[in-house]
Amino acid sequence: MVQHLQFWDFISLSGSKEGKYIEYVDQQHEHFKVPVVIQSAAYIPPLEPGYSVEIFPDTMRKHEFPNGEIWKNIRTS
Repeated sequence: MVQHLQFWDFISLSGSKEGKYIEYVDQQHEHFKVPVVIQSAAYIPPLEPGYSVEIFPDTMRKHEFPNGEIWKNIRTS
């Protein structure tokens, strides 16, 4: 999600990539309908409009608090 701020900064504000860094965490991409794409150590803008934050319904169901499968497993362990 933070990549959108970096795109905005480059296009609308600074016009520079110099000295600009975003931390990349390689986890949880499988839960998003439009996961981030990295090429040559750089974020690639998504092809679909929006913020790329839509999570798969199955993931939402499994993680729903407090009755989702994930929470039930935590409570019983």
